[in-house]
Order: sequence, then structure tokens, then C-alpha cells
Amino acid sequence: MFYEEGKFNVGVNFWASEEGIRMWRNWNEESVRKDIEALKNAGITLLRVFPDWSYFQPITEIKGWRGGNRGYSDNDGTTLLPDNNEWSGINEEAFSRFAKFLEIAEENGVSVIPSILTGWMSGRFFVPEAIKGDLITDSSAIKQEVRFIRAFVKRFKDSKAIVAWCLGNECNCLGIASKADDAWLWTAAVSNAIKSLDNRPVISGMHSLVTPGEGVWTIEDQAENTDILTTHPYGSPTYSSDIDPINTFRPLLHPAAQTLLYRGIGGKPCIIEETGTFGELYADEESTMDYIRCCLYNAWAYDCRGYFWWIAFDQGHLTYYPFYTNNRASNYGVLKADRTDKARLTEFKDFKKFLDKFGKNLPKRIVDGVCIIAKGQSSWKVAYNSFLLSRQAGLDIEYCFANEEFPESNLYIIPSLADAESIRADALAKIMDRVSKGAVLYISTGNGLIRNLGKDFGVKIHTRSRINGTKTVDFGDGDKFTVGAAAEYKLIPDGGDILAKDENGDPIYVSASYGKGKVFWLPAQIENWLFDKPGAYHKDNAPNYNRVYKEFAKYVPTEKCAKINSLKISMTEHILDENTRLLVLVNCSPEKQSAEISLNKGYKNLSIYHGKGKISENNIEIEANQPLILTVTK
Repeated sequence: MFYEEGKFNVGVNFWASEEGIRMWRNWNEESVRKDIEALKNAGITLLRVFPDWSYFQPITEIKGWRGGNRGYSDNDGTTLLPDNNEWSGINEEAFSRFAKFLEIAEENGVSVIPSILTGWMSGRFFVPEAIKGDLITDSSAIKQEVRFIRAFVKRFKDSKAIVAWCLGNECNCLGIASKADDAWLWTAAVSNAIKSLDNRPVISGMHSLVTPGEGVWTIEDQAENTDILTTHPYGSPTYSSDIDPINTFRPLLHPAAQTLLYRGIGGKPCIIEETGTFGELYADEESTMDYIRCCLYNAWAYDCRGYFWWIAFDQGHLTYYPFYTNNRASNYGVLKADRTDKARLTEFKDFKKFLDKFGKNLPKRIVDGVCIIAKGQSSWKVAYNSFLLSRQAGLDIEYCFANEEFPESNLYIIPSLADAESIRADALAKIMDRVSKGAVLYISTGNGLIRNLGKDFGVKIHTRSRINGTKTVDFGDGDKFTVGAAAEYKLIPDGGDILAKDENGDPIYVSASYGKGKVFWLPAQIENWLFDKPGAYHKDNAPNYNRVYKEFAKYVPTEKCAKINSLKISMTEHILDENTRLLVLVNCSPEKQSAEISLNKGYKNLSIYHGKGKISENNIEIEANQPLILTVTK
């Protein structure tokens, strides 16, 4: 599961409707059976589930003189547990209840992904009382974690309901790793504990990963030690996707963009393992439905492999911590707590009907270029906005990390370079060699320094000074806006083209020919700066920041046969056969959108395969927050 290109899986995260997190302690087989049957009847047959670690391994530490450890017990010291195998301290009652859960799931044709080490959930720890040290770095803690995981996998690996194993729930919240090696070692230990016993895929289960040098929990380390990477994209301040309404361009492309970033940096499949809107305080039911619909089709188009909604059932009725203190909301479910449908369920049902109708794996979209994420910068900030600007310029991108092997591409984007060590000179030389053979290179810089920056880009650098402010980018034809800058350059034209000038009339966006290719340089950090600028992508009166990307997009060779002149419609192109292409359009706007699609390469005929819209020759209309899937033939 999740390895197959173009195959898409939809599921939900599961806690029981009546008891929530206490479902294993307050086990009600009849109620859980009704939950699973309700989800099955709703067309949801893939669940991510959570064994409460503190209940499944309820060990306590027995202390002696001066607090010294005398052993562990699961019955308050009546007896001490033998310290010689993974079954020590395992709660047989909990395991038998999980076995029954799997039995019910299998009877109903429901697949299960256990997030084994669930010690963190909804802002609360669920950790065995005996485990006192840091859960990521303390050797005694890791010993008990590995033992629990081994026992769990041994007991349940023969279940046909289980399709993959997840390390746990956001285990990078369990402790404080002071360095990346700590996080690597912990991940290797728990992942290998699973892999030593079963060959099903091991899923990371992490959120908010970073690139090397940016933090300790890195995308690359998770990819090295697990089989499937995960994102948990919500419309939240963490990702700055909450600064625009949930049914607009920026938040609607967030899940796909972040998943592409992890997949590109890690080189492993990546799924959207958790996502949602944070409830009624962020969006009403209508807007939530719009969000789900657009995100599902975008995730499918960008081959995100999996989409799991948080959560199966509303939890607003739960009265224990953390729910009774939660002021944000808890009614995130696709079903109400009484198992009746919510309107949003319609979106999952309709999408499943569409997938059944399509009946095959979606061919990979045509990709135009690679966005290179460099060291010393906030990777999500620059990756997110590079994706959005590329999308508005009609470009499809993938990601890779600087100083690694770069894939062959017609376009390289290096956004908002932060410092002199962001990218190595030998790595840049490889890219310049490809440019000389016909590729296009775009670089924007903050404090970043690269060799031959002036000479290769058709200008002389008269002076450079460090600033912390903004610069004007004026194209001289009405497109004029301000962006953040970390350095101010006085540039003198030297064979290159001046595309835009700053507030002083000096060049600020330049291009030049380089062999058979083209290079573009913006000495301002537009991608980083746009991260927290509300309305930059969806408001009609927003400046045309995308003009920066549209300038170099003109020169990028492409296999695509179609272009669209819309800033609010996401469009991907997929080759079905030598005479047929599929265009997946998603209106990422709460208003109806009209646009023109221009065709080339001998393709002439557009027709609607699926969706709410109209075609008149090459002009299309798409209803608000709706997909429109077109076939185009010669």
C-alpha cells in the first residue's frame, strides 16, 4: 500500500464514537462494531488507529533505597516483572481488545494501520508511569518502547486487516532530541523493531519535519529509516495556511505542496496522514466541504497516495482532559458522535464514486522543473511559496535538497538563498552545466552568496550592503510591488537584460543567456517574504507577485500541450496515451472562475470527463471550489 504510483487511498483517523481515547479502557464491543459498520456503510474502509500506550503497557517502577530502581511491576508491586522479554508488563486485556477490534474490521472489509507507539494524543501524554526519562534519548525508555513494539507486532502480524504499521502518533512530540543523531537513532531503533518481525510498510507518523541543519527531526532521516513519509497539514499558524480563508488558493494547495516537499527531499512515498480544518471556529460545514473536495482532487492530481481525515467521529461530547479544556473545538468528525452522517461525508462518497468511475491509476503529471531547497533557510516557507508562485505561472515542480544529486530538468528554481553556505560551488557548477545545454535557472537571494553571481547573470555588482527591509520590484508596465530583502545591490548592466528596477531605478530583476539556456536573478527573498502576507494569492487586488515566475516560465521547454490563463485554478496534465491527455483542474476559489485554455502540439479537442463546468471552444467555466477534469485529443 502507498507504493503504487497514481493509486490513491482515502481513510480516516479512528477513535471510538462513545469513548474516544478511552475506548480501550472502557471497551464496548457492540459500540465499536457499530462504529466500524457505520464507516463501512459510508464507504470508508481504511482506518488509522491508536493503541493507548499507557494502557497497553501499564508498568510502574518499583523503587528502593534512595530511589534506586528495584524493577517493574504491573500490579502495584505485588510481584515484579521478569526483565528478560518483551511480554513483561504487557496488558493482556488491552491486547485481547485490540485483537477483537481487528477481527471486527476484517469481518467488515476494513483495513487498519496501527500507530503503535501512541504516547502523545491531542495535546496529552499517554505514557506508562514507569518510563520517567526522555522518551527519545533515555536508553531505559527506548528499551521499554522497543519491547512494547515487538510484543505488539508479534501478536498482531498475522491479522489480514493490518496493511501497514505506523511508528506512532507524532512521536517527535514525545521528547527533546538535542541533535539530529538522537532522532535518527530513536527512529532506527523503533522502526527496526517492526521490520525485524514483519515486512509490511513502516510509516513515519511524524509531522513538521525539516531539512538538515534546520532542526533535529529531518525529512531525510525519517526517509532513511521508514518506508512511507507523512504530513499532517492543517490550516494552522504552524504552516501559515490559516492567514487566508480555508476555501482559497493558499490553504487548498497546502496538503499537496507539503507532501511533494517531503517526497522530493526524502525520496520515499509520502501520504497525507492527518488533515482537517480545526472545526467550526475555522469554517462552517459548507466551507469545510469545499476544503475537502478541493484538497482531495489536488492530492490525487499530485500523486499524494493517501488522504486521512481527522477524525472519524465528533468528540465534542467528551468531558475528560484534553477535551474539557479545549476551547478550539472538537467536532471534526465525518460522522456525528451518534454515527449519523454530516454533510461533509458527501464529499468522501462522491470522490470514491469518481475513483471507481476512473478505474485506473492516474498517470504521473508532467513536471516542468525542480525546486532546490538549500541549507540555512526555512524550508517550508520557501518551498510553499515557490510551489504557489509556480502554480500561478503554469509550472509544475518537484523538490530536492541542495548539495545532492540533482535530477535532470528543464528548469531549476533556487528560492531565497539565505547565506554563503546555502549551496556548494561544485553543486552549482553542475546546474550551470545543464543550463549551458538548454535549461533555465532562477535564483532569488536573501543573504545568499554564490560564485560568479554577477558575471553569469549579465551584470556587474558595483556594491552590496546588508539590510533588513524591503525593495520595490517595478516592471515598468504597471506590475509593481514590494518584497522583503536582506541585501541591497547596486547593479550595472553588462550584457544581460533588465526585467525590473527598484525604487532607486537600479536593476533588481535581471536575466541573461548562458550557453543554450537562460538564467534569472532576483536579489530579494520574495518566497520567504510572502509566507505571512495575507491575501497575496487569492485577492483580486493583490499585486502580481507571480510575474517574477512568469518571466522565466516563458523560456522553459515543456511536454505539456495545454496552458491556462488563471491565477486561481490549479491544472495538472497527464498523458493517457499518444493521442490523449487528461487535464485535472481544481478551482481553488469560492467564486466561479472563467479561463481560456490554449492548446498546442497538435491537440485540438477538449471535452468534459468529470466535474461541474462548461466548455465553449477553448473557454472554460468552473463552479466555485469544484474540480473539472477534461480530456484533450488531437
